[in-house]
Amino acid sequence: MITICLDERDPALLTISFSQDPVGNDLIRNVPGRRWSYSRRCWTVPNTRASVVKVGQLFGKDYCRFDEAIVRLYKLAATTAEVEQATNPPWPGRGTAPLHVRSLHKPFRYAPLANEFDTHPVIVAVTQALCVQHYSRKTYKNYKQALVSLIRYAQPKDIADFEKVDYQKYLLFLRDRKRLGAATINVHINRSGGPAGSSTRRRF
Repeated sequence: MITICLDERDPALLTISFSQDPVGNDLIRNVPGRRWSYSRRCWTVPNTRASVVKVGQLFGKDYCRFDEAIVRLYKLAATTAEVEQATNPPWPGRGTAPLHVRSLHKPFRYAPLANEFDTHPVIVAVTQALCVQHYSRKTYKNYKQALVSLIRYAQPKDIADFEKVDYQKYLLFLRDRKRLGAATINVHINRSGGPAGSSTRRRF
């Protein structure tokens, strides 16, 4: 279930909350102006009718729980029954489940491509390798997140062209700019190409 509320800190924003799910994260990235809030531990989107409609289209209205204030704001003529349906929808939702709900019941290897990086050669290679070796969705998510972070940092350079010094700069970026702790950086080291100082040309 997706929960959409008015942000308590900024009335110009809506907060979008759902259980940890990589497919859900891919879907929310289709909403213009979306941002991940580390302090709120959820996604935020602009408080506009377009955002509300887009979220409903992406996740399925029957799987969205809207704050009553949002319903009153964007549907002035809403009946009591309509408000109740939007603020307290039955679970499970009616009709065909949206992508993010269907994906929770399938291994990651069956999930459709939904992210701009899913066709990247490195991501494809890692996905195939983990699929063949029957790794869990959690392991896949950890590998993918670390690799996507590295790919984004490297752009427009190809990570296949990364040298030892480039990788060391990336690790410093994670520490100094992203403020990641040692344990998290170690995860990136393990997922992005092996021990510190090794070439990121290594393929999984």
